[in-house]
Amino acid sequence: MWCSGLRPSDNGDCVLELFYFRHPAGNFGDDLNAWIWDALLPGWNSWTTAATLIGVGTILNTELPLPEGRKLVVGSGTGYGRIPDVSDRAQWDLRALRGPLSAERLGVPRDIGIVDPAMMLPRLPEFADIPRSGTQPLFVPHLSGATRHDWPRVCRRAGLRYVSPCGEARAVIEEIARAPLVLAESLHAAIIADAFRTPWIAVSVSNLINRDKWADWAASLGIALEFHELFPEFTRLRRALRPTPAPAGTAPAAAPGAPPRSRARRAKLALRLRAERPLIARRLRKAATASPTLSDPATLRQRQESYQAVLDGVIRDYRG
Repeated sequence: MWCSGLRPSDNGDCVLELFYFRHPAGNFGDDLNAWIWDALLPGWNSWTTAATLIGVGTILNTELPLPEGRKLVVGSGTGYGRIPDVSDRAQWDLRALRGPLSAERLGVPRDIGIVDPAMMLPRLPEFADIPRSGTQPLFVPHLSGATRHDWPRVCRRAGLRYVSPCGEARAVIEEIARAPLVLAESLHAAIIADAFRTPWIAVSVSNLINRDKWADWAASLGIALEFHELFPEFTRLRRALRPTPAPAGTAPAAAPGAPPRSRARRAKLALRLRAERPLIARRLRKAATASPTLSDPATLRQRQESYQAVLDGVIRDYRG
């Protein structure tokens, strides 16, 4: 479901509203929108302005019910569907994007592609100085694959701790911050791990992940992104049977809330899951031995400072 709309204030004027995706089952990377802006833009929901704040997520595309009127963008990204026309500055106030690839797709300067807003979480008082604890690496799957296997059982066999992407956002964030290592199929698991200096490994269980949005964020921090594919044989087969997909932003693509699979696709998925089941724990265990990733700390600090300057400018211009 999409959370949006302009609310009247006590005197009848419109106040800044928030637009973001909320999955019925929960998804911590989306759900943090419900409270992160209170910390990043204190008092934002009382600012008297006929505009909508576009939240964290891959939500800049024309297939979504983007709100009418002026839209304030402070870290969202592209990656699904067709790119919106943002040339009308009366309708679009682009202050920051998730990464430089989003900026290129939208036809705006690359330096607007600063970083994902979740990279600011360690600077919030409630997440300051979270101690590292435990010895088990975490595995956080992509939301669409959260029911793909019996993950708690698989992770126990692999020597990992399972963290559901459907968990309460603050609890998931703290688990990632405390972990010694994160295996991330969820993009925001990698983003938050990197922000808290938790080493992470990008894993791909299936074709569910959107590599364009991963590349967008990675480019913002100069990360040489590498995926550890658990089932490369299926990837090779899929590529042999399908044409090369269109680049992100040039054609409609599946997005959050997309229609369910056809009967034929469900049958193919069932066959693949049957083939994955006896191998998945062993391959996850092997993935945990790959070389982990962390962005350069100086680059991270610079990106955080640049993003904070954007936030300061938004507060100055919108608070009134």
